[in-house]
Amino acid sequence: SYDKWYTRALFDRLMEIPEYRERFTSRWNDLKNNVFSAENIIQMAMENAELINDAQARNFDRFPGIVGDDFRRNEFPDDYGFYEELNFVREWIIGRTGYLDEYINNEFNKQ
Repeated sequence: SYDKWYTRALFDRLMEIPEYRERFTSRWNDLKNNVFSAENIIQMAMENAELINDAQARNFDRFPGIVGDDFRRNEFPDDYGFYEELNFVREWIIGRTGYLDEYINNEFNKQ
């Protein structure tokens, strides 16, 4: 899910330090419009997709999608092809970066 905050013990301890939390928020706001922008991350994903485009086509030819009641259906619960996966990733990135921005600039600093 893109709308959850995942954390670890060390990070939680650092967030107890107001100065660190302020610097973290400031750094996020510096990076969210370039390195961590949804557009930049999506562009990198699309460039990588272009690099593997021929290989992915061969992969799907060799290992066709799982359909119907195939026993592996529980392992791979979707019938997405390569381009549908890319669209899913694009939408997830947009949702995730929006969520992070909202959380870091609002909820995060209420702690």
